[in-house]
Amino acid sequence: MIGKKDGEDFSLSAYRNGIVLLGSSGGGKSTLTTTFMEALVATKHQFCILDPEGDYTDFPNAVVIGDSAHVPVVDEVIAFLDNPGQNAIVCLLGIPIEKRPYFFSEFISRVSDLKNKTGHPHWLIIDESNHVLPVEMEKSIFSLPDNLKNTLFISTEANNINQSVFKYIDTVISMGDEPAQVLTDFAKIKEISNDFSSVHALPKGKVWVWEISQSAPFVIETKKPEHLIKRHIGKYATGDMDYNAFLFKGPENKLNLKANNVLLFVQMAEVVDDETWNFHLKRHDYSKWFADSLHDEELARLSKEIENGQSDAATSKDKVLAYIKATYTD
Repeated sequence: MIGKKDGEDFSLSAYRNGIVLLGSSGGGKSTLTTTFMEALVATKHQFCILDPEGDYTDFPNAVVIGDSAHVPVVDEVIAFLDNPGQNAIVCLLGIPIEKRPYFFSEFISRVSDLKNKTGHPHWLIIDESNHVLPVEMEKSIFSLPDNLKNTLFISTEANNINQSVFKYIDTVISMGDEPAQVLTDFAKIKEISNDFSSVHALPKGKVWVWEISQSAPFVIETKKPEHLIKRHIGKYATGDMDYNAFLFKGPENKLNLKANNVLLFVQMAEVVDDETWNFHLKRHDYSKWFADSLHDEELARLSKEIENGQSDAATSKDKVLAYIKATYTD
């Protein structure tokens, strides 16, 4: 059970075609995915998630294979999944982005063979699907199996995922700022004509579900995961985020201050001039960084409210930094 529809429990069938979860950063995709993983654990359905950004490596009831310094080996993944009582989180941080599609091609072929022989893993979850299934690559690269069932694809929008996967998908879950556009793009790829004029942005905790066998999308209220985790707080607080660092540049690029982690961001923010702070505030750079690089949806949401409603540098800075300190330093 992942939520409620009209007050009644809403669940996904144990054996079904694929699902795609789409929506803007900070909209709650990670939270819903965590809820889904918890439901699979509770019902004893084995899952394997491909985790390009290391967002789920502290999820319980699963073993992490690979990290930023070690490339996951497909043979090891398959050997581990051979036991249906074991769930796997395959961390792709150690694989360069340009090589991830080729890893996925080998991975999906081997997993398909295992599933044909044993009937499991029961579910595959492919987070940031555009990392392993980029839209610009030839479809023939992936050699997707004919029996690609029970797969959850996750991304910000349908248009950045390779279209070869959409023949396996018959349900889309849409959240975030522009759910109608998300559904429209999905329908266009599936070559389905539908009217989404009644679809609108929903408050946090609610999402649109459209099963293409039905003409109209419906709303479910998602269940909150029991395991509400602060993902990688240690790494983000004091580690080296490298290419995900925040750059204080200000207007006309007059600065080049690189905050490699959250604590450096706080230290730099406290001393940058008001013009520089407001430059990034008005561009929504702070909420985007919190969502895209820290994967902190709540901090992104709170910061976005400040960006939209507060133009005074000192006041907005105090509020943003107070939220950060409450999460990462208290």
